[in-house]
Amino acid sequence: MLYVQYLDLRFKSRLVRCIASFTYVVRSLLNLGVTVFTPCVALKTIIGLPYWASILSITAISVFFTIMVIFSNIYNRTV
Repeated sequence: MLYVQYLDLRFKSRLVRCIASFTYVVRSLLNLGVTVFTPCVALKTIIGLPYWASILSITAISVFFTIMVIFSNIYNRTV
């Protein structure tokens, strides 16, 4: 059982469910920021790549691989 379902059963309130979902989204976005920025600091230190360039390249690579995984899952499901 997900925690959102538990909160819904426990408090029977849509507001509590929405607040829990909102805090999960905020936590995920903050975690994503740290996950992307950590290698950017390493790239800046080692090769002097500006932060904006490393953030853009890491994001582009991540989006590309995510799209490739989605397409491969679709292909494997249809074959």
